[in-house]
Amino acid sequence: MEIKQFIRHYPFSAKSDGDMEIYDLNREKRIISERYEAEERLLNAIASGDESAAVEALTAYGELMSSPSQTPKPTSPDNLRDFKNSVLVMNTLFRKAIERGHVHPIYLHSASSDFGARIEKTENMAAFEALIREMIATYCRLVREYSLSAYSAPVRKAIIFIDLNLSSPISTREIAADQFITPNYLSARFKQETGKNVTDYILERRVSIARKLLTTSSLSVQSVASAVGIDDASYFSKQFKRIIGLSPLQYRSTHRRA
Repeated sequence: MEIKQFIRHYPFSAKSDGDMEIYDLNREKRIISERYEAEERLLNAIASGDESAAVEALTAYGELMSSPSQTPKPTSPDNLRDFKNSVLVMNTLFRKAIERGHVHPIYLHSASSDFGARIEKTENMAAFEALIREMIATYCRLVREYSLSAYSAPVRKAIIFIDLNLSSPISTREIAADQFITPNYLSARFKQETGKNVTDYILERRVSIARKLLTTSSLSVQSVASAVGIDDASYFSKQFKRIIGLSPLQYRSTHRRA
């Protein structure tokens, strides 16, 4: 190998102090770029709800971070505290990633808060590994179940408005007014994109919430109906049976959680 080629391949071998600083800066840029690219692959997989791709990306990220080229600076002299800080950041990044996938915070607040508390209580690395895998599975599931990325902005906003106001009377006119669009335009877009009209969608969401209340609480049917924005218990029971095939009390007796 000629001397010039050797120097080109091994830049530390014949550099002035000034050149060394430039090389170190370029090397640092490359290291940071590799780290952020690996992180972005992981977050993109989570944002799309692809659990297997997310686990694969996490493995690749871990291998990169354990390589000699990567020397992340600790946030605490306590190794356990330092790792907890890293996992807490990971939890926040995962949460933000699925927001990018058009999952509204109302669907993920509970999971994010629960993981934050569990991270603080975790005391060994094996448990952390299981917890991180659970975080990935949970956030990917939330994307698959609650992502609104397939819908246009008016329909996404309408669905979120409905979920935020299920305990109150809701009309198509009110939902449209919230976006400064006409009820007819909203109705047409909503039907085209969801396959349901707004009124039927609202009722189905109310019944869905009512099912959870019936199996996780001792509230009366009247109280459950009121909680999901229907004051007439008789009407609620009739619509519940039409959609589910069982009355509210029958559903409770056959699906009540121990």
